[in-house]
Amino acid sequence: SRANTGCNGNTNNYELYTNDTIVLNQLSSYTIQLKSGTQWNNGMGVWLDYNQDFAFGANNEFIGSTIASSAGNPTSITFTVPDTVGLGLRRLRVRSGYNATPSGNEACTNFSYGEAEDYVVKIDPPASCPPVSNIGVNQKGHDSAVIDWNSNAQGNDWKIAYGNVGFSLGNGTVISNIANANYTLTGLNAATQYDVYIQEKCGPNDSSNFKGPFSFFTECKKLTAPDAQNFDAQQGPNLPYCWDKIDLGNEDLEIVSSTDHGAPIPSAPYAVELNDGNISSSDTAMLVSPQFKDLPSGARTVKFEAARESGGTSESLIVGLLADPNDASTFKAYDTITYGQLGTGFQQFTIQLTDKSTIGNREYIGFMHGPGAYEVYIDNIVYECIDVSLNTVNDQCVNGSTLMLQSGDPDGFSYTGTGVTGNNFDPGAAGVGSHNVHYYYQDSYGCSDTATQSVVVNAKPNVNLGSMSDVCENTLSYNLTSGSPSGGNYFGNGISGNTFDPSAAGTGTNTIGYTYTNANGCSDTAYSSITVKGIPTASLNSVDSFCEDAATIDLNASPSGGNYFGNGVKDSSFNPGVAGAGSHTLSYAITGSNGCTDTATQLVDVNPVPTVNLKNLTSTVCENEGTINLSGGAPSGGNYYGTHISSNKFNPSQAGVGVYDVN
Repeated sequence: SRANTGCNGNTNNYELYTNDTIVLNQLSSYTIQLKSGTQWNNGMGVWLDYNQDFAFGANNEFIGSTIASSAGNPTSITFTVPDTVGLGLRRLRVRSGYNATPSGNEACTNFSYGEAEDYVVKIDPPASCPPVSNIGVNQKGHDSAVIDWNSNAQGNDWKIAYGNVGFSLGNGTVISNIANANYTLTGLNAATQYDVYIQEKCGPNDSSNFKGPFSFFTECKKLTAPDAQNFDAQQGPNLPYCWDKIDLGNEDLEIVSSTDHGAPIPSAPYAVELNDGNISSSDTAMLVSPQFKDLPSGARTVKFEAARESGGTSESLIVGLLADPNDASTFKAYDTITYGQLGTGFQQFTIQLTDKSTIGNREYIGFMHGPGAYEVYIDNIVYECIDVSLNTVNDQCVNGSTLMLQSGDPDGFSYTGTGVTGNNFDPGAAGVGSHNVHYYYQDSYGCSDTATQSVVVNAKPNVNLGSMSDVCENTLSYNLTSGSPSGGNYFGNGISGNTFDPSAAGTGTNTIGYTYTNANGCSDTAYSSITVKGIPTASLNSVDSFCEDAATIDLNASPSGGNYFGNGVKDSSFNPGVAGAGSHTLSYAITGSNGCTDTATQLVDVNPVPTVNLKNLTSTVCENEGTINLSGGAPSGGNYYGTHISSNKFNPSQAGVGVYDVN
């Protein structure tokens, strides 16, 4: 094995290796493994000077060639040494040509770019124990492979040597005493290329040469988070194994070591270049990730660094999901990095893959060039478990309502902590103090994350409202003062501010509340009751006006059993003379069995008695005098009366002789 030989500064890119002699047996088959450098695509040609005429014939001595494959990819040529070839030393030539597939007559042709290497080969007689042939893989998985082969000696004892591609015999893993012409290799790494050599044992001291290498890749494993790809371990422009591409139309993508506009690649030396795209005509390129079996969980994040080539006006990067990595029709767009978001320098973007309705059963992530004629670049793709966050939870009061927790991001995961049930936080169940609320998720793929916020539960104030005395309905409004601490608010029927009006509240038991809020904003309420008692209905009959010298009158009221009071009132009688002239309020109060009193009132006017004088009256008259008009009474307007007085006149003749009083 010779790796990274190069030209060693030799003229005309030619190198001759004489220190090692390669032994080949007649009638044995051999495989030459070839790999060019990582920079350029090269085809390979191999010749063996069987007849030792120091020339490489185009027919019998041309072993074969490989096409100009992608740079860095191993290729191989298998051949069998004829038994017509003479024994002894021979010359083997290997040539490479840039973007060429060498033909048989080009062993010595000038190539504009390439290299030629010659090796010394010794031809020996056929081996007494011939090597196996037709090595192949019967079936393989991501961690195992069934290797089978054909025996050319009808033996039943084989040895396998295997290791990563390019390993040297003696440095790999060796398995001996294999009794059948097949063997299952286990414990292999997924998406890894291996070389296998097989040796057959024909007798105690007789074994074939190792046949190989036979190369194969293990299958891609269904991955789970976390996984990362920076494309730097890949040789040349090819994608890493298990990453894929979909070319829609004429566009392509490739691994590049520099951007077209010179922007530094974040993770040197390589990044992915998506060529220009025209989605409307299905002419674009898409980078497809390995299969992530945990993607449908809806709890993953993809981060990547991206940039656009300078000079464009509409370039974008569409990130979506696929059910089939080889079928663009299964692609469903999830998010778009717009032209305005993409810069000419690389910057990181993060997409939370949490929308299960969009994800569905899709297990591949696709990165597609949106409309635009300039390149888009991607590097450092990281697929990982999602990070959850929890916004600040406001302080609560111990007697507050249950709080629905909904500040966790992304939505849909679980809360836990003291006082937490489901998505609800109960301050009362948590109690006064500081408590941690956790927002977390955990899935069967080993992903988990937790965000924590503390929530303070403040104490409620100690609010009291003492017992309140019963009142009558006609009690005047009064201030309530029994609530503590002071400074709170009263509420209930008949309350305005801190004043209680029994008549507005109405008869019966009235619930009175008192609410107080402390400095932490926590409130509490105490309750008490006030019974408003009904009052009897007192009625006092109306009373006429009286003269001051009128006789005592009896007062009438209902219901009976009450008390009369007022000026001139004694028991149930009213004496105008005692009351005196003027307006007087007569009252009647009746007290019910509940102790409540009602009073009825009437207004009575007592008129004063006038002062009457009779002056200048003739004291003696003759019997025969005519009727005499009486006068001299004051004030005027009154009435005269007495014997033989009529219409304010005195008739002496009717009176006769005698003495008479005139009033």
